[in-house]
Amino acid sequence: MKKPVVLWVFTLFALSFFACDLQFPAAVEITGSPEIRLGAKMNISELMAESIDNMFSGFNNGNEEGFKSIICTKTSNKTYILYSIVLDQDIPVDTALTAALSNGSGSYKTPQDWDLIGGTAAPADPIEIPKINFDEFLEGFKFNNSKVYMYISGTSIVNRLTVELDIKIDLPGYSDETVTDSGRNTSSGLKGAATAYNGTDVPAGGKKLPDSIFNGLSDGADVTITPRVYIKKDETLVSSMITNPHILVEIVIWLPFTLNAEAGAEFKLPEDLFPDTDLFGREQKGDENFVSNLFESLVIDIKLTGTNPFNGANLVVKNTPPVSNPPQENITITTPFAGNSMLFEIDKTNMDKIDKSFPFSPKFSFLYPSGGTLILPRDFKVTEFAFKGKLRYRMEF
Repeated sequence: MKKPVVLWVFTLFALSFFACDLQFPAAVEITGSPEIRLGAKMNISELMAESIDNMFSGFNNGNEEGFKSIICTKTSNKTYILYSIVLDQDIPVDTALTAALSNGSGSYKTPQDWDLIGGTAAPADPIEIPKINFDEFLEGFKFNNSKVYMYISGTSIVNRLTVELDIKIDLPGYSDETVTDSGRNTSSGLKGAATAYNGTDVPAGGKKLPDSIFNGLSDGADVTITPRVYIKKDETLVSSMITNPHILVEIVIWLPFTLNAEAGAEFKLPEDLFPDTDLFGREQKGDENFVSNLFESLVIDIKLTGTNPFNGANLVVKNTPPVSNPPQENITITTPFAGNSMLFEIDKTNMDKIDKSFPFSPKFSFLYPSGGTLILPRDFKVTEFAFKGKLRYRMEF
C-alpha cells in the first residue's frame, strides 16, 4: 500500500508546486520492442504422420490380400513400407504330374512348361494397387529413393517354380510390363505385420521390380498385377515336393520420404498445426484488433528441433478469408527459411489488411525451388513460440 500512496502524494506535491508553470500533454506515446517467449511441445512429426496415413488410407482396407502401409520405426527419416500378398495358397497339382512322380524312381523332368496357376491353368485373382494422391500436401514433389521388391517363399517346390507377374499401368506414357523370377524360398518377414517394421532398409532377399510400378502409382495410375506360376521345361521334380505344396508371393514398396522438388513444389504443413480460429482472438467480423492497436508490426518466431527439412525453401503464410460482400483481401507473407526457425513478420501494411479481414487463420507451407530436396525427419518438433512487436501506442487526453 505504501508505494501507491507515495506516488499519489508526490503527484499532488508536484501539481501544487508547479501549478503556475505545469503544461498537461495532449497525448502520451509509448514505443519499444517487447518480446514474449512461450515454451511448446508440439510434435509436427505426429501431425505429419496423420496426414500421411490419410494419404495411404487406400492401402489399409482390412483385407489380408490387399495392400497396407507399415511404419518403419528405426530409420532416421520418415519411411513407410507398402506391403501386399499377391499369392498365399496351396498349389494345385494335377493328376498327370502326380502320376508321373509316382512311377519309376520318384523323380520327373518336365517335358515342357507346366502351368500351375494362371496361363492354361486356373487363373489367380489380380491384385490392384490403389493410386496415391500426393498432391494433398506434397504438391510438385517426386520420391527419389523408392524401391519395389518381390519375394517368393513356401514349401520346397518353390525352388522349381517360376513366378510371372503381368503388370498393367493404366496411364499414358507407361507401358505394361512382365517380370519373371524363380523361387528362392525367401519371405519378406513382413507377413502379419500390422503397423511397424523395425528394419532400416528394404528386407533382404527379394527381386527388384521396375520403378515404373511406384512411379505410375504416384502419377495417379491404376496398377494391376496378375500372377502366373509355372514349372519350366527340364526342371527335375521329386515326389516330396508335391506333398502339401504351398507358395507365398509378396510385394514390398520401400518408401523413404526423400523427395526432389519440381518447379513450384509446395510442402503444406498439416492444417491443425494452428487452430482455425482468428490468430488475434477476434470472435467475429468487426471486432477490434487489440494487437494492431498496440503494435505497428509483429514478428512471430517458431523454434524447431530435430533434423531440419526446410533449408533452401521459402516459408509461405497465406490467409484466404471466406467469400463475403464486400470481398476480403487475401494475405500472403513469404519469408526465406534459414536456421532452425519458422520466422515471419506481419508488417504495418499486412497488419492493416488483417484489421479489415476476418478471420486471420493462416495456412503454412514451404515453397521449394526446382531441384531442391525435402527430407522429412521421423522426429521433428516445435519447442518455442516467440512474439516480438514494434510497439507504438498513443493515449489521447
